[in-house]
Amino acid sequence: MAQSTPSHDLRQAGTAAKRTYNHKAKWAHGGRTARSSNDPLAGAAPITRPAKPLFTHSAIRHERTRSTNHLSSAAKFDLRKDVREALDLGPSDSSGVEDCDDISATVRIVDDFQGEDCAVHLYEASGQMIFKDVVNKAVEKFETKETEKLVKEYEIITHESEMAMGYLADEDDFELVDHIHL
Repeated sequence: MAQSTPSHDLRQAGTAAKRTYNHKAKWAHGGRTARSSNDPLAGAAPITRPAKPLFTHSAIRHERTRSTNHLSSAAKFDLRKDVREALDLGPSDSSGVEDCDDISATVRIVDDFQGEDCAVHLYEASGQMIFKDVVNKAVEKFETKETEKLVKEYEIITHESEMAMGYLADEDDFELVDHIHL
């Protein structure tokens, strides 16, 4: 027994539309024969199957991911190699204090300061400590500079400036409307 309700008719039209859409999607890449491509008679056989797409999106995505991972791992290996080479070379030649061969010059400077009234207090400071202090000073300078820039850019609103721009409404300037009595 066939149903003649409106919902049944809607489903029937939807099924036909789905069937047409799927058929178009299936044959969108063309057709191929049922015989293998190695068969010499494959060109003469009728087209009975849909053609397979050359590349699927997942294959392309996998290839892209694989090449990206390969590049990042190659970069890591190069970095490790460079670090090992740098460590194998020995001490760094970049420090100017360590390269000072003339110790008499530093002793002369210290003697000049000790001869005066001010006493020289020698202290040891590591490069990391000095670097941390320099970074802290730079951050503080940047923050104050940005704060001053923001203050200049945006006008700071105070209670007096709000009073000057407008007026305060009196309590009698408005009335309450009760929605029930409307």
